[in-house]
Amino acid sequence: MPETQSGKLSNTTTKEYQSSTLQSRDSFRLLRLYPQTPSADIKCSLKEVNIADKRGYGAVSYVWGVPNLTRKIYCGNAYIGVTEHIHALLRRVCNSSRDVYIWIDAICINQKDLTERSTQVLLMRKIFSDAGQILIWLGIDPGPAAPAFQIISDFNVLCDKAPKGAFRDNNHERLQSAEDLHAFVQGSNGRSIANLFQHDWFHRTWTFQEAFSARPRAALVLYGDYDIEYEELSVFAVYMCSLAIQGSLQTHRARMGVNHVVKIKQYANSENTLLGLLKITHARRATDARDKIYGLASLVDPKELPYPPSYEIDDHTLFRDQAVHMIKRAGNLRLLESCIFEDTVAAGLPSWAPSWAPTDTLVTAFHHEHEPFCPGPAVDPTRTPRVDGDILKVYGAVVDAIRKLGCKMELSDFESNTTSFADHENVIELLLDRESKELRDLATAYGSPEMRELARAQTLMGGRNRDVSRADADAAIKVRNHRRVSESNGGGASFGDYSVNDRAWNDFNEVAYQLMHAADGRRLCLTKSGRLGWVPLTSEEGDAISVLSGSQAAIVLRHQEDNRYQVIGGSYIHGIMDGEALKEPGQDDQLGFLQLV
Repeated sequence: MPETQSGKLSNTTTKEYQSSTLQSRDSFRLLRLYPQTPSADIKCSLKEVNIADKRGYGAVSYVWGVPNLTRKIYCGNAYIGVTEHIHALLRRVCNSSRDVYIWIDAICINQKDLTERSTQVLLMRKIFSDAGQILIWLGIDPGPAAPAFQIISDFNVLCDKAPKGAFRDNNHERLQSAEDLHAFVQGSNGRSIANLFQHDWFHRTWTFQEAFSARPRAALVLYGDYDIEYEELSVFAVYMCSLAIQGSLQTHRARMGVNHVVKIKQYANSENTLLGLLKITHARRATDARDKIYGLASLVDPKELPYPPSYEIDDHTLFRDQAVHMIKRAGNLRLLESCIFEDTVAAGLPSWAPSWAPTDTLVTAFHHEHEPFCPGPAVDPTRTPRVDGDILKVYGAVVDAIRKLGCKMELSDFESNTTSFADHENVIELLLDRESKELRDLATAYGSPEMRELARAQTLMGGRNRDVSRADADAAIKVRNHRRVSESNGGGASFGDYSVNDRAWNDFNEVAYQLMHAADGRRLCLTKSGRLGWVPLTSEEGDAISVLSGSQAAIVLRHQEDNRYQVIGGSYIHGIMDGEALKEPGQDDQLGFLQLV
């Protein structure tokens, strides 16, 4: 395949490089950097290769930022405009004695050619998984994030040398005391780590796909003159989440950055669906909203898309067509749990078609393939969802309504440069504990005071333990231990007073984890029938609670007219998640087709 050769040029070259059309849909370009001294102009060539070719190269994962093409590199008798950000990376990877081959999208994809951009989308996973090394480029100046590289390296050394009595997670030994771990994210250490995980790279859709595709230990994080293996950073994030100490970081954004890294580690070796990946990346950003789907396309079966990626289709059309395709292909309504009412309305979509555009609202799914919930009628081929224009006809029933709502508490509002997010979490958890007790006293559906307390505890945990098994009678003990540790910490006691092998400490971590996940994007509620639950933040008193065939969550609906409803979002209503509502007298008569608009 052709290669554009570099010649000797001065930096006064005025002709801009023009990419030739790729000869095959299975081809991509590699950038060849010629040997050069640190002060010389960067000279290069571009070579077209087939995706099936095995060639040693590195792939670059980075955030574009503001596309000001203020620098030049020289290719043949022309120049390629690049940003200062990219120029600094190329300067760093150039070698004085040998050629270097790398793939970087801003140069190797003709960004002006919509057809080429569309076809290259499906090659992304192969490009990154075949790369000899992935360079995660965070930028020129790490600033206050610089100490984090040594902190994380030291932390991993300590984990490797942990006492033999420590329990294990992901084949790494853990330290004995929560205080040992907590100390790593306090004071200036915590601020440095927070600055690192707040970086845009940890919050973008494309970078998820790129890190997801990397082979083990093949990725290196570069930030100015600092570097660390991505695997080390990933292990550190897993430790933080497993002991719930990521809350010690100062901002919600830093905490989310840690969670994003953990999600990649959790899902990288699994069989994933597009809907599953869209859910776990919903809070990630993309400059082009279409990339919320296209940035994941190479990770799943192409048949999961309604048509091949095309940047000639607008995001509104893509999101609606994707929803229709998912419903028809799966024959179920699992995507309704991902609907965020205010986002679908803002996007001008039917309320049943999730907008995957970047959002500040993160909604964690209540359903799971392990012991799934099934609140609605059994799936029947004669009652599958039907799309008629902008109307989705679904089989099910309205079984309850919201009587009373808890307070709105959006975690992203709790930001501070001086106080740890854990302190805010502790306040939120105690407020939810108190609020749930007030609602519990009105929850007549559960009978005795003991059963009401158990229902409250299981509701706070979203009906599940941290290992995704169903929350059982132990939930009440776990919630009591959580409150005991929370109150002792707030009263001046130290988390270090608890061993990682202490039942109270483990219960505190588990309930804190489940509670904050259930509370993200939701608020507590009491229904007219006296049940407790979690419903979307935008729910209103009087909104209907429905159970639909093919949905693993109860769905909050808002009545419009006749038999038409808007979808507000997925919910957990304790006591109906296994079809109990349909077993009550008269409820069978309510089953029928509802129209979602």
